[in-house]
Amino acid sequence: MTHHAHDTRPDDFGPHPHIGWIVDLHVSEAAILHDTRSVLVHASQASLSELGRFDERIAAHLDGIAVAGDFGRERSRAAQQDPGAGELFMGTAVALESADQDMLRQLMALAAARPSAQRGAFAAFGWVSGNRLRTLVPRLLSTADPLWREIGLAACVMHRLEPGAALEAAMTATDARLRARALRSAGECQRRDLLPACLEALCDDNAQCAFLAARSAVLMGERTRSLEALSKLVLDDAQAHDGAALRLALMFLDASEGLALLKRVAQNRNDRRMMLRGLGAMGDVRHIDWLIGQMSDPRLARLAGESFALVTGCDIAREKLDREPLAPAMLTGSEAVPATASGDLDGSPPDGFEAGGSQDAPPAERESDEDTDLPWPDEQSIRTWWETRRARFQPNARLLLGEVVTPAHCRRVLAVGRQGHRRMAAEYLCALQRDKTLFPISAPTWRQRRWLEQEV
Repeated sequence: MTHHAHDTRPDDFGPHPHIGWIVDLHVSEAAILHDTRSVLVHASQASLSELGRFDERIAAHLDGIAVAGDFGRERSRAAQQDPGAGELFMGTAVALESADQDMLRQLMALAAARPSAQRGAFAAFGWVSGNRLRTLVPRLLSTADPLWREIGLAACVMHRLEPGAALEAAMTATDARLRARALRSAGECQRRDLLPACLEALCDDNAQCAFLAARSAVLMGERTRSLEALSKLVLDDAQAHDGAALRLALMFLDASEGLALLKRVAQNRNDRRMMLRGLGAMGDVRHIDWLIGQMSDPRLARLAGESFALVTGCDIAREKLDREPLAPAMLTGSEAVPATASGDLDGSPPDGFEAGGSQDAPPAERESDEDTDLPWPDEQSIRTWWETRRARFQPNARLLLGEVVTPAHCRRVLAVGRQGHRRMAAEYLCALQRDKTLFPISAPTWRQRRWLEQEV
């Protein structure tokens, strides 16, 4: 019968009667911190240093569980009665670190029964040292169980290892999730021998498989059929795959083709926010004047500032180009905000994008909660900053944070950028250096820093 912290007896733990409460605290905190970290990994404004602070705390709690030995594993098991992703992460990490095969099998059975929490188990395989997986991963890849094989492939990618023949075999698996993982891994591992299979999979009946096949083909350097497939996905569903399809298309399409796609998609949806995000992803300074003009609209100002920064590298807050937040009434009032931009696309919105809006405006015309952590740009200060620096920026070039996209610059962004910037830098770097696997920006920060040191 499992003990709980409140009913432990002093003789259960020798001279330390409070160890049960302490271990349970380690168990719960490791799970909670993982859940917070998993959000932070995908937060555009999070930095590597911020992730690192969470990693240190998670590692400390997992160490506390390990020190408790058998009792620590018992309490980890007890936490799996109704597990979420955090509990599965914590339990799987404990099982892997202690090489407890029985516990690992139990947790994988739980993961199979709880698809919504599986990401925690996957994250644990990326968390532990590769030495812990040296003999386990080959066994996972050779099993018949699709979930085990998927975890094996994911573990290889997260540790930047080559899955071998198991990857090719999974590319045609009947299980759609395993097939999707294999198609994703092919690009992230730079298995260019599998490019023909990825191109064939562009017509996969499963939408996720088709998208990941296109993404992998782009990362491997194919720029025709893959980008056509991404463009079609975006035209069918502008928010396809959480906006990743549009972002990738704009990152790698020719500037004129990318702009034509973005205009068409954004106008079809009457969505200026999509236009703002897309111009940031394109990294083309020819649209900076239009972005600055959108800063007069309080519903769009912060997102416009973020895209301006993504192209130019301007740190709005650090350079004191921000202003006081506007009063809520100014964000929701019924009066229209006047347009300030003029001219063609370098200084004005494309057809169908009049500035303004009201309380009854569609969501695409309102400020979003995702802007909460962004600075409020001061339009006039930003315009002055831009006019004094305009000549420094190379026209007709693809920029990321003010610099032409090169391997060296991408590595700098990976070292000091925020997660949204780092995601783009990792994808650019993978596509530019086709002998390099995709840099995993969700890996434990101490491992990321080691990789970055090795690549300098």
